[in-house]
Amino acid sequence: VQRRGQASQLGWADMAFAGSSMGGQGVGDDKNSWAYDGERCVRWHDGSLPYGRSWFPGNIIGFAVDMDTREMQFSLNGAFDRPNGVAWSGFSCEGGLTPGFTLQGSTFTVNFGQTVFRHPGGPDGRYRSIWSWFQERLPALGRLTGGVMPRGLTSTSAFDYDASAEAASAAAGGAAAASGAGAAA
Repeated sequence: VQRRGQASQLGWADMAFAGSSMGGQGVGDDKNSWAYDGERCVRWHDGSLPYGRSWFPGNIIGFAVDMDTREMQFSLNGAFDRPNGVAWSGFSCEGGLTPGFTLQGSTFTVNFGQTVFRHPGGPDGRYRSIWSWFQERLPALGRLTGGVMPRGLTSTSAFDYDASAEAASAAAGGAAAASGAGAAA
């Protein structure tokens, strides 16, 4: 967290999610996305419920998802214990998950694992980064695309960016983890 905003929702979206800054449809605002909001201390999935600790500049927010057990967790500064930790279990999704971010007045730096996490391994040490998930699949992706790789996938800076206050909604990544934790395959 570089700068707190007023309504930042960070989490996961499935392939059916369609965000809209004009329509006020952010990550977690529908049945196809899930988010943690450390500014209002709620979790979002087609509505909100109390959840988590407040985040502040300098904090590290971890995301972890286990696609086998269908469990999503969030951490603050490496701690997955309550009031953070398991946010959803038994969820269903369409076509897999991607990290998703809705930002209003906030600034975050996102690390998908291209640099070492400060709090690696997730809640139980078995989670891995989105970056490693992509790196393992690059040879197969190259075969599928006839050797033409999407721009940036071969560079370690492909998933490292600063999200600014002007960004209403962005999504990137794969089906693993972001920003300080990891995710299971």
